[in-house]
Parts: sequence; C-alpha cells; structure tokens
Amino acid sequence: HIGFFFQVSFRIALITSPSGAAIQDFLKILRRRRFHGRVTLLPSRVQGAGAGAELAEQIEAAARAGQFDLLVLTRGGGSIEDLWPFNEEVLVRAVAACPITVLSAVGHEIDTVLTDFAADFRAETPSGAAELISSLYLDCRERLAAAADALAATIAEGLQERLARLRELSHRSRLADPSRRIELLGMRLDENENALRRALSAKARLSQRQLSSSAERFSRLHPSARLELARAALASRQQRLQRARLVELKGLRQRLQHQEQRLQ
Repeated sequence: HIGFFFQVSFRIALITSPSGAAIQDFLKILRRRRFHGRVTLLPSRVQGAGAGAELAEQIEAAARAGQFDLLVLTRGGGSIEDLWPFNEEVLVRAVAACPITVLSAVGHEIDTVLTDFAADFRAETPSGAAELISSLYLDCRERLAAAADALAATIAEGLQERLARLRELSHRSRLADPSRRIELLGMRLDENENALRRALSAKARLSQRQLSSSAERFSRLHPSARLELARAALASRQQRLQRARLVELKGLRQRLQHQEQRLQ
C-alpha cells in the first residue's frame, strides 16, 4: 500500500537499536537541517534471533498509539545474516499492514531487504532517510513562508483598496452635506470676488497710464504750448544774433585800430 509521506507537522516513530550508529546518523542530519518535528525512539534489537518479531511488535505498538505521522524502520549496514530479520515474514507482514506511512532505511546503498518492498517508501541509508524527511520539511516550510507572504500582501492590498474606497465615500458624503456645499460655494464666491478685484485694479492702472500719455500728447499740441515753444525759439535766435553782432563789432574795432597804427 502507498501511504502519505508528508504532513505539516511530523511526528516520527523511529524503530531501531538505541545503541547503533544508525540513530546517531539519523538524528545528526535532522539537527543540522533544523528539523522541528518530534522524533520518538521505539527501541528494538535489529539483528539476531527474535529481532524480526521484536521489530514487528514495535510497529504494532506505534500503530496502536495513534500519535505518529511517519514510522521509520532503520539500521546500519552489515552482513546478510545481520540484515536477515528485515526479511522475516512476521516483520514484512507487520510493515505491510501498518496504517502509518512506513519508510524503510536498512543497510547501505547496495543492500536490499523485503521490508523495502513492503514499506511505503525506501531510503538507501539511515542518513538518506533523514535527508529525505528534512528536505520535504524544508520545502514545506518555504512554501508556507511564501504563502504567508502572499497572504500578507493580499491582505495589505485589500486594506489599501478598502481604505481608498472609504476615503472616497467620506469625500462624497462631505460634498453631499448641504452645509459643506454652502461652504464650498462661499469659497468659490470669495475666489471670484478676489479675481474680479485684481482684474479691475489692473484695468484701472492701465487706463491711468493711457490717460497720462494722452494728456502729455495733447499738452504738446495745445496753442499756448506751441506759442511758448515759438517764443523760446525766438529768444534763442535773438541771443545768437546779439552775440554775433558783438563779435562783428569787436572785429571791426580791431581792424580800425590796426589801420590807425599803420597811418601813424
């Protein structure tokens, strides 16, 4: 029969010799890979006469306990005589009938026993069994972490969407409130009034500049202004003519004096 090998939390029944190298290798790998499941040792002899029956009894005891997700049947390598209990009918039938998922990890890579075929899964060595269990555990933990991150992101995104929706509804409710609408209309009225004042002020300044420029032009075209300009021009010409006469008289006097000197 094929059982389910992995669950989220492992409760492992380890059936092996408490003094063998297999248990040390198995637990060392789990500790190194930070496996957080629970491992319960069900001690049994793994070689010699009666070892097969003793192992079968521990399998049945684990099934009766009803608290394990996985049963690991393991021992280290040895001769065919050392491994023979794992070929005995009583143990093979107990493995096949076990309601718990069974992982058989007996001997070295080249060793094969009948419990390997009766079990749900097989590992080549006790260390290989620990590697397989911890790898599946780490993979599940990574998937769980990824699922937790995705769930957190989904929740955060949903909260942001609902917060935005809440803000939108709050804004709409404020706009629908008559007092709020009156307040907004008052604000718009103030803005329009300020804009109108600025426009009228700018228009008045422009008109003032245009009026000043026109007045200046008109003042230059007025008869009295033109008469004043003509008087000023006449006075200037008279001054120049007077200066010219004075210069001419001075020159004439100098010539006369020179003539008198020559006559003397």
